[in-house]
Amino acid sequence: MPGAPAQRCRVYFMRNALARVGKKDRPIVTATLRTAFDQDMLAASKDQWAKLIDAFDPHHPKLADLMRRAEDDILAHQSFQQEHWPKSTPRIRSSASTKRSNAEPTWSAYSQLKLPSPASVGP
Repeated sequence: MPGAPAQRCRVYFMRNALARVGKKDRPIVTATLRTAFDQDMLAASKDQWAKLIDAFDPHHPKLADLMRRAEDDILAHQSFQQEHWPKSTPRIRSSASTKRSNAEPTWSAYSQLKLPSPASVGP
């Protein structure tokens, strides 16, 4: 639908963001990025996001570049009504459950499938 905001999966964004920093910096980057996600208003989130980009740019330019490109998508949920994004459940924060339900069944799912015996089906 034209003009509709697209919510980028926060889980995958965090995975991509942490791949752009060293292992020792990952805990602080995770905690710092959460400060932008935890804001209650879109304007406050965008202000915090801009501050984080400025802070990360000297030491982690790849992360800052990712954040610049992903800002509108990752903060899209802030433009929705607040009852659609409660903090207690990850209702629109991640698309991982949707991707899992649309995935191809695994071999273990097929191996547990119970088929009728030939005798019960008849000739």
